[in-house]
Amino acid sequence: MSQQLAKLRASGIVASTGSGASTRYALSSPLIKDLLSIAKQILNGRLAHARDLHRELAQDRAVRPRR
Repeated sequence: MSQQLAKLRASGIVASTGSGASTRYALSSPLIKDLLSIAKQILNGRLAHARDLHRELAQDRAVRPRR
């Protein structure tokens, strides 16, 4: 986990505060939250489309016997 946080911090995506045993991380810009929300919507739409295609293929296989 700390390696991922270090890379996010180095790339400017998150900022850290604190020292010693306690370090807090936060997004460096509120726009990142918006970006991630939009990306989630896009990926959820693609996943729903893939599920629909899978369902259609399963129905086609049930209707047509294999040769």
